[in-house]
Amino acid sequence: PPPAPSGSAPQDQRTLALFATADFRLTEALRLRGEARSNWERVEIDSRLSNFEPSFGKTLGARTFHDITPRFSLDWRPGSGWLVYTSYARGSRSGGLNTALGLRPEEQTFAPETNWTAEIGARYSGTGLVRGAQLTLYDIDWRNTQILGLSTTPGVTALITRNTAGIRTRGVEASARLALARWLEVDFSG
Repeated sequence: PPPAPSGSAPQDQRTLALFATADFRLTEALRLRGEARSNWERVEIDSRLSNFEPSFGKTLGARTFHDITPRFSLDWRPGSGWLVYTSYARGSRSGGLNTALGLRPEEQTFAPETNWTAEIGARYSGTGLVRGAQLTLYDIDWRNTQILGLSTTPGVTALITRNTAGIRTRGVEASARLALARWLEVDFSG
């Protein structure tokens, strides 16, 4: 027979989400867009087995999470094949429960992770030598980042999901697609 699993924790997750969007064309070439998403999540874990031992079952009860993630963007089309844009958006990932047996209450759960992302970029799409080009600058500010880490509960050596204060990520992405011949296209990215 196959070996018994070291952990078994079926999860019951229910999600209700509402999404709304609004577009407003300021001029023929300039468009403003707003979006919002609202999530309600209910998560309950039935931790039946942890490290080959009977676990805590449903004693932690259900946890609920609610979040609103807006996004605002501005698109400008200065000419044929061109798009210049900027956006500012909030993202999130729900919190949850760690199923390792014997954890201190403060390690049994982890908080939702959120981020704010600012982005500005330009794209070109053509039919000549340069078939496409893109340049994007971004700044992502993460809060309560979820990472795997060792438990600090005495006697528990399991990896659990923990929250860090946050991470700041800034970067530049660029790509180009060139058609050197009818039968040869080259892509560059970095």
